[in-house]
Amino acid sequence: MCKALSLSFILSVVVFSPLDALAHDNQNLEFTPFVGYRLDGDFEQTDPATGIETELSLEDKSSYGFSIAWPYSDQRQGEFLISHYQTDFTSHNASSFSTHNKIDVTYLHIGGNVPLTHVPVPIKFSGGLGLTYLAPQSSRFDSESQFSINLGLQTRLPINEQLAFRVDARVFATFFDSDGELFCSNQGCIASVSSDLWLQGEITAGLSFSF
Repeated sequence: MCKALSLSFILSVVVFSPLDALAHDNQNLEFTPFVGYRLDGDFEQTDPATGIETELSLEDKSSYGFSIAWPYSDQRQGEFLISHYQTDFTSHNASSFSTHNKIDVTYLHIGGNVPLTHVPVPIKFSGGLGLTYLAPQSSRFDSESQFSINLGLQTRLPINEQLAFRVDARVFATFFDSDGELFCSNQGCIASVSSDLWLQGEITAGLSFSF
């Protein structure tokens, strides 16, 4: 957890902005709905009968969400982000768990971005922190809420003064206790993590509306 707090402090210094800085440098509030594609994020599973570890695989699938950005200083922006997807996860241990299920994974983050280039199609470094919410569709299993951060790059192609096409690439890192168990029920837990970080990647595209 000390590692998580250290990363949080670095992000807050580099990219975060005070929420009261909503009008600066003649910029506007921006609303960006987007669609994307989420990658990776497998867990581990241990067969209670044999003790053998197998993989609980999450399928790469489409995602969607929105962000709200506000101006700060030096062309920086603060940003609130929600990104959601529903995916199938497959267990290779059929004796202890049904082989096909669904899970919702949602990120709720607050952060910001800073420009890396100042050309007509700029590149920005983005980051944020918040919560990862993992919710199996089966009511038999508990959902999980964990602290997480994201880091990435974004670019945008202006269409007119109020509209721009935006592309983001992010890595989400969720912090777990090492060897922690997940998605538990009366019959036990179906997954675990063997490290402090659970990683997913996401590529998104959307339209930014300025107000």
